[in-house]
Amino acid sequence: MIKPVSPVYWGGADVGVIMDGAARPLLPLFYLGPVVQKPADESEMQDIFDHMDWPLPERANKSGLPAFIRPGEMLEDLFADDQLVLFQKRTALFMRRSFPAYTGTLTANELEKLALKVQKRAALKGFITEKQIWHYVIAVVYCGFFFEQDMQYADMLSLIGWHETYSDKMLLLDRLLGIIDEYAVECEKDFTDFDKKLRYIAEFYAGPHFGNSVLENMSLPERLALGEKILETIFPVRAGLWTAQTRHKLVSMSLDYARNLGFSVKDSLFYLLANIYFGRAFEQSPLYPWAYFLQNRTIPAADRARHFISLAQKHFARLAGG
Repeated sequence: MIKPVSPVYWGGADVGVIMDGAARPLLPLFYLGPVVQKPADESEMQDIFDHMDWPLPERANKSGLPAFIRPGEMLEDLFADDQLVLFQKRTALFMRRSFPAYTGTLTANELEKLALKVQKRAALKGFITEKQIWHYVIAVVYCGFFFEQDMQYADMLSLIGWHETYSDKMLLLDRLLGIIDEYAVECEKDFTDFDKKLRYIAEFYAGPHFGNSVLENMSLPERLALGEKILETIFPVRAGLWTAQTRHKLVSMSLDYARNLGFSVKDSLFYLLANIYFGRAFEQSPLYPWAYFLQNRTIPAADRARHFISLAQKHFARLAGG
């Protein structure tokens, strides 16, 4: 397995990590444009990688001893405000340098909020140094904020023993980024020809057998089977990597989420596809604050779905430099 050494910004596209000292692109799972490469400039990143092995900023606790974060503890309870803000800004800078295309879709305020939330989520897993947290950031950007609970990554995480207890946190992170690298390269075909996929979906629903009335009257097993068929068509490589049980659970859970949001069967199937692109519960994810409105039940569901499709297209265009 290829061992990730350190995150790096090359420019032009979000390309991920340096592998064993040799630069090679790691395609973000949501990125649809060409990967533009240039030689890594170590001096460009030296400022941000200095002292990466330092623990999070520490302060004296009530006993007068240094306080280190432990799983389950809140960052705000452990560090002075100015220290927490400094670390938050360093993490935001790391994300901006490592993922310029993606972070270009966020405001400065949204990026700093994301940095803080990722730090907190990483700390719950026991990642307490900048180096650990910044490696965790890569997984979050590639696979979604809730990737650890996302059924589409369940088999992948099981292979590396992600939910087991490890004393060597960097070994676990190396395994995670290594398998993400393999997974992304293998599934690259699934994330190309986006326009062609959209045309397929439009033509699919334009057929006489898939009007709203037909879809709404489908039984649950029929809806699940249709969802699996769509996944196998849009994401053939990835669907082939999932076990039948994983694929079934993924479709079932996604349609349940969509129903809780008030979507029709037709819009629920669109939500299923978005759940694969953006990750589980993406409408709650700080990675995509522009999708928060999907939770607003005061807006008609059909209007939310239509507006989301428009915003998603703009998001992909920005990622591709359009």
